[in-house]
Amino acid sequence: MRATLLSVFMVILSAGVLRGFDEIRFLVPEFRPYTYEKDGALHGAGIEAIQRILKESRIPYSFVMVSGYDLAVSQTRSGNADGFFPAVFKADRDSFAAFSGPVIVHRWTWFLPAGSTLNPAKASFKAYARVGTVQNSDTHAWLRKNGFRITGIPRSPEALPVMMGKGTINSILLNEAVFLQSLEPGKEKPDHFRKVVLFETPLGMYISRAYLDRNPGAMESISRAMEKLPGTGGK
Repeated sequence: MRATLLSVFMVILSAGVLRGFDEIRFLVPEFRPYTYEKDGALHGAGIEAIQRILKESRIPYSFVMVSGYDLAVSQTRSGNADGFFPAVFKADRDSFAAFSGPVIVHRWTWFLPAGSTLNPAKASFKAYARVGTVQNSDTHAWLRKNGFRITGIPRSPEALPVMMGKGTINSILLNEAVFLQSLEPGKEKPDHFRKVVLFETPLGMYISRAYLDRNPGAMESISRAMEKLPGTGGK
């Protein structure tokens, strides 16, 4: 009798595993270089990270790019979507969605020549820094607001290492992922530069509580995948 009950339990358990989780319908605002659309498909370091996590979790998913965060939040709140990514943690979202924890980390970073003695943490840095960044970027606006001497503002990040090599600039402030991505096509290597992080913000995914109620164990599966996979969970 006990063996029969155990067999029935295993059949039910196996059926539950085979059924799996419902598809998570994610809304994705553009946030380069983590999420962006190219040739009709979504790309970026954030998209790659979340795909690895969900594949490891065995949770089906779909992405739809939307115009901004307000729409992503409101549609998830109303039940028209199951979640959104990338996002920072905000306590006022707890009532309708759960935060996964960090999937990637957004950093603004100073880049200096490997042998430079300049230190952005010192008050004297402003006096000697000839800073470069991408024109009309968020870092450009921050540098102007804080009174830095900006001597290089090209339209693309690929030009910044060239300007540093010529001495036009002796420091670069940029989104770290953007700068490292810009080095890939050229001859410069990341170890040619010394990095000093200005600030960093963990970015994760929000999943609606309605979806999690319908799919018990989904968040636990995601958490296990994040712990297992290198390069996710902000590592």
